[in-house]
Amino acid sequence: MTIELASPPQPVPARETERSMLDRLRVRYGRTYKNGPYVGRQFAIAEHVATKPGAWGGDRIADAIVLDTWGVPHAELTEPERLDTRWGERQSVHGFEVKVSRSDWLTELRDPEKAEAWARYCHYFWLVAADRSIVRDDLPDGWGLLVPHGTSLRAAVKPTRRTALAMPLPIVVSIARAVQKTEVDMAHRSAGRGADDG
Repeated sequence: MTIELASPPQPVPARETERSMLDRLRVRYGRTYKNGPYVGRQFAIAEHVATKPGAWGGDRIADAIVLDTWGVPHAELTEPERLDTRWGERQSVHGFEVKVSRSDWLTELRDPEKAEAWARYCHYFWLVAADRSIVRDDLPDGWGLLVPHGTSLRAAVKPTRRTALAMPLPIVVSIARAVQKTEVDMAHRSAGRGADDG
């Protein structure tokens, strides 16, 4: 039997920011489960992930990458994944772009390569919008849309599963570093202090 352990509630901000939207993403994907002696999370969350570890400047930064460590239902697999019987092909990578204003979203749309730098390595790609009205009829094909719901997020548009490219080693290392940094920040926040407080 799997038991879901409650996450501490987060206050709903008066005005959404990138940080408040990432906090909502943490609520959606940060639940802890207990199954017998096992206690863990289904998802590994990484925030502000560069395409190269420790990179500054010209590299592309994903607002968040979430690794689903459990198997995906057979019905959601792409055709190549259905034909491949190896279990390792059934986990998934989710990429997220966070937008808190319409103008921010329009800037993103003018430079599609920014998101594609990460989307090509993701099975699912999502826009996390502070308000549904930020997106009109301009959500790229296959993208999902997450919008605020209580202290979490709900899917207003479900993304289409894509066949993801294999990640080069620098990206894998960058995700691992970002997961560590995000976990430390989450632990500090749940203890009532920010990661910079020590």
